[in-house]
Amino acid sequence: APESINLPATADPVSFVLAKNLHRRHLDKSQMASLAIRIKAAEQAQAKRQKSKGDWNKLLPTNWTYSAKLHAQVRLTGEETKQLAAAAGVGARTLRQAQKVHNEAIPEVSEAVVTKQVKLGKAVEVAELPKAEQAKALSIAISETGKRRKLEPKPCPCGGVCPCHR
Repeated sequence: APESINLPATADPVSFVLAKNLHRRHLDKSQMASLAIRIKAAEQAQAKRQKSKGDWNKLLPTNWTYSAKLHAQVRLTGEETKQLAAAAGVGARTLRQAQKVHNEAIPEVSEAVVTKQVKLGKAVEVAELPKAEQAKALSIAISETGKRRKLEPKPCPCGGVCPCHR
């Protein structure tokens, strides 16, 4: 069974999760920023639920994959942006881009960033389009990214010593 930890009331759960997990992953800055925004969305949904005493099950995903139920708008002050960016190990600009994608794009665009199907900059371009056009634009962006990857394969940053190479 997974280990559970009770955090003090003053602890920031987003910072805790990021500090304990992101350094163990082969994630680029775009992925880290997008995941930090997703975690913040879940945290804000929980705070909203606690404030309204609503039904938490309506906010939680049915499984551990990303869910549109948690794809609510994320609101951050300038100071919160700096703190979350520092916790995720990314710049504030990168975090703001991930926030824009999360808030303005269809959920599939954010998912494509996390799964390395598109870069964050391209996802921002897609997010700026009307929602009705985003799915098609995302599909084109993914196909273009795939073509570039075939031409320029990148080695794993671990140098071949991580579990993914065994």
